[in-house]
Amino acid sequence: MRSETDGRYYCFVELDRGPDGKRRRKKISGGTHDQVVEKRDKVTAELAKGVTPASERITVATAMTRWIDEMRDLGEPEASTVDNDESIATNRITRSSLGRRPTRS
Repeated sequence: MRSETDGRYYCFVELDRGPDGKRRRKKISGGTHDQVVEKRDKVTAELAKGVTPASERITVATAMTRWIDEMRDLGEPEASTVDNDESIATNRITRSSLGRRPTRS
């Protein structure tokens, strides 16, 4: 466990190796030592169950894809409108550097 210069605490949890063989780690941070320990224990318990913890970062492309899928599932607006929105999102957002940017929570 380490502390950053701004007083926050953080630690890393080792994950399985990636498909490229490189080591993967999840950074866990919090305002207090106890918060980090609690989060670390939760992630460790998930790993013990065989569940890989989800990344908390959502990119603009991921958010746009989820929104398109939700619109398609709802059936509103018309399918052609959703198809048009998906085409614009794919060509202008997900394939550009904007699509790789994390969203703000």
